[in-house]
Amino acid sequence: MFFLGYLVQFIIIFVWYKFILVKELKCKNIVRRSIHILFNQRKNIIFAFLGWENISEEREKAMCSIKKHLSEMFMETFLLMGYFILGPIFLKCFINYENRSILGNLFYIVLLCGLIFSRLKEDTQKTIEIINAYTQNVMIPLEKKPELLSFGDVQKPVIVWNVKKVLIILMGLLAMITCIALLEQFKDSKVFQVIAVLTLVFVLIRESSIISSKNNIDVGEGIYIEGYILDSVKEDIENMCVQLGIKSLECKIIATGERYAESKISEQGIPQIDISNGFITQIYRNKAARDILLMTIAHELGHIYYNDFTNISKRVRISNFVCLILMVLNMLGLIATMITPIFLIIVLLFMGIETVFGKVMCDTRFWKQIAELRADRLAINVCKNDKMLFVEFWKGYLKNQNKEETNIIDQFYRRYIKVEGHPSMEYRMKLIEKREKWSWWEYFEHALVIMKWHITNKGWNGI
Repeated sequence: MFFLGYLVQFIIIFVWYKFILVKELKCKNIVRRSIHILFNQRKNIIFAFLGWENISEEREKAMCSIKKHLSEMFMETFLLMGYFILGPIFLKCFINYENRSILGNLFYIVLLCGLIFSRLKEDTQKTIEIINAYTQNVMIPLEKKPELLSFGDVQKPVIVWNVKKVLIILMGLLAMITCIALLEQFKDSKVFQVIAVLTLVFVLIRESSIISSKNNIDVGEGIYIEGYILDSVKEDIENMCVQLGIKSLECKIIATGERYAESKISEQGIPQIDISNGFITQIYRNKAARDILLMTIAHELGHIYYNDFTNISKRVRISNFVCLILMVLNMLGLIATMITPIFLIIVLLFMGIETVFGKVMCDTRFWKQIAELRADRLAINVCKNDKMLFVEFWKGYLKNQNKEETNIIDQFYRRYIKVEGHPSMEYRMKLIEKREKWSWWEYFEHALVIMKWHITNKGWNGI
């Protein structure tokens, strides 16, 4: 049965890799290239992870960045592998199918498929983001510049052992030994089997936040513009920052053929806007290029103004809390209807609101889309250029854009699983044409729009 369980897992993971993961990754042959780097840099990687002394500040900064991304990769890979290796074992302990009937085996396979699907649904995008970050910040830099991890210029690299490192190693070994001993000792205990399964589920499902801790950095003030084209609109960018009260900003052009503009918080804790060369080229094919560029930058400034990088998770937590309150009110209402039927109308109303909250407003995708719509509206008011130039640019761009052919599995992933924070551009441009300012009732309106997209098979973003 174990063999059948692992075979089913292998087939599902292969399909997931072939039809989803490969399409989302930005680089090819990642495993082969990583093994080649690992073999050539094995000694330096060991020193980098265990610690070092007597190296330059620049080298230490580069190594800290590499170490961070490698740690994230290792942690994510370790958790996923642990889940897929131990899942069938603990599931067998939980389910008693000693008679090996067809129905028992089928139930085991169905339950296993459900667990795998839920895990992949939960972790797919996170895994893709971690792998892409690893390729861009570790793999490609080490391929182009292998000396980043070299200790050749250091007379004597010293491994720095501390209590934390020793405890991590010892606790890992102790946990492995303890698990093996307990499994052998209590393999026939049903109570232990249930506890073991619940423990496994808790450990594997919860998000790991150990690696993603953020250092407190003293951020200086100032608007920094990098790139000739951006220099030509520097005064306009500074004026928009003054209007929004943004005192720190880095705005630069990224040398890549990809077409994007994004805002983020840099590793130094400074708000940053990156605009790709590919997007700049696309913009400057239009006569109103300057106005379109400023509108784009104003949109990204909107994300910085609303602090969408950290506030989205807070909004999700608040929505979940509201949903919990609505569930409690529904239960109380159902009890009250037993006394008098008049409460039935109130219960039905709360059930409708709870459905909207539970299905849409408690999801990260909803709040990411709200962030995009609000940033659009703020850009209209901050940037005084004609908004119709921006709308016409995007309408023309979408009209000439080639439709990407995707398989059924990839379509399902993009519609209902991928955390896509952008509503369809057609929908965004329609709202920009109709409205000037953001109103509080649009939160609920957009939730209903998303539910309509679900019903009409347009997924989360209406495409």
